[in-house]
Amino acid sequence: MHHKTAETQQFLIRASFFFLFLYISIVYLLTLTPFHFSKFYLHQYLLFKKGYLATLTGTTSLQDILINLFMLFPVGFIIASLLKATGNSLKTALLLGTGTGFFISVSIEISQIFLPRVSSTIDILNNTLGAALGVGIVYFSTRFRPEKFLLKIKTAVKPVYHWLVLFYSLILTVIFILPSLINNFSNWQSNYPFLIGNENTRDRPWQGTIYKLSIFNRALNQKDIRNLASVPFQTTTPAEFSKNLIVEYIFSSLILQNQVENGISLKLQVEPPSYIFQFLNQPGLHIRGNSALKSPVADSQLVKLFQKTNQLSLAIWIKPQNLKQSGPARIVSLSLDPKTRNFTLGQVKDRINFRVRTPLTGTNGSKVSLLSHSILSSNYPQFIAVTYNRGEARLFSNGKKITTIVYDVRHYLPLLFRLGNKQFRFIEICFVLLFPFGWMIRELPGTLIRRKYFIPLMMVIPYLISTSFKVLFFRHLPDIYLLAIHLLILSLVLCSGLFYEFLITAFNKKF
Repeated sequence: MHHKTAETQQFLIRASFFFLFLYISIVYLLTLTPFHFSKFYLHQYLLFKKGYLATLTGTTSLQDILINLFMLFPVGFIIASLLKATGNSLKTALLLGTGTGFFISVSIEISQIFLPRVSSTIDILNNTLGAALGVGIVYFSTRFRPEKFLLKIKTAVKPVYHWLVLFYSLILTVIFILPSLINNFSNWQSNYPFLIGNENTRDRPWQGTIYKLSIFNRALNQKDIRNLASVPFQTTTPAEFSKNLIVEYIFSSLILQNQVENGISLKLQVEPPSYIFQFLNQPGLHIRGNSALKSPVADSQLVKLFQKTNQLSLAIWIKPQNLKQSGPARIVSLSLDPKTRNFTLGQVKDRINFRVRTPLTGTNGSKVSLLSHSILSSNYPQFIAVTYNRGEARLFSNGKKITTIVYDVRHYLPLLFRLGNKQFRFIEICFVLLFPFGWMIRELPGTLIRRKYFIPLMMVIPYLISTSFKVLFFRHLPDIYLLAIHLLILSLVLCSGLFYEFLITAFNKKF
């Protein structure tokens, strides 16, 4: 009987520290983003004397007060539950529970002085009060018995714990795959005009010379791009290079017809008033001023062809008139207005901007878009190619790959959870998902040595499966950034586990 009591107490101690450690880690993570620690913000605070008063008073909205009260309530609740179950007094629980809450809150508010966030002593007061409320509820609730509550959870979970870990691993795998599945063209509109040199509203003009344009409904690989770059812009694309070619223009006249015989007309006409000049001895149209080439009617078949593959490639020969154009200045666009498009290839000074509409990137396609470094020149014709395949965009210049955005999870996971497109949100999400997963693996039944081998192996399984799926089905490159985040969080799990064991040992000796 004594052995059972000791075993129950050890389980209670380990479970309490487990939940406490996880919760505090997540609190620090969410309150210290965006991690831009800098003395600059401290200097700004010291120079802005009114900021001192703001630090003393803080925000006083009801929502802010409730958030700060609740934030450290679980800390006081967990500590009090552990101390009550091990026979400690209310005084001891209040001292440890509120003291821990106060220390956490002070450390957060001091750290926030070095961040683009607002520190407040009122927040410290509310956080500490919330921790004290957590202690009070545990001790003044005569019916709540922490040890019985946790033992019920243990009894229910123990037989299926391995399956829970496996199920959570499956959930993580699905989450990492979802951005690639959702980044499709299902929300493309079939009634948008096809445009060259401007937006449909005539307020994003591009000026320069355009020689040839080829559009594919597949993502071309590097060999395909090199082959296209070797074809002179005066000629149509040879049959051996034209797989999935659906639109091609050789700009040899002011009325342009699609050169591909696939049922898509997309005849382009000069929209008046325009200043577009045709070369006499070679293909090429020189576009000046506020001009535009536009398809008089939309072709719904074009959108259907793109939706069939959910892939897109544009290959174009151009020479910008100058490197001062921005907006982006629309080179090629399938769009309705500056805020609504299916895709756009544009110029931003000496850089290329490529936007594609998906359910995650929004109607403007700008939540995640490709923006190159300096690659454009106004001195000679240049071959530019861009490809898009379910979140992975690639850019080529004169047949050579310039950049590849392969971090689809990094860019799109925050959008999946509707948290905007800030990069630090990706770190927050990965931590909230993976840190508990690592600790779940750590608590698998077995010896400590065995669990040490489980953690590194199982923590990367969701990454390996999701990456293999995307490589196999979408030909995506492995997301090295996501792997680095996995390894970083894995190291945090291993290091914090040592501290966790130290705390348990210290608590056993003290109480």
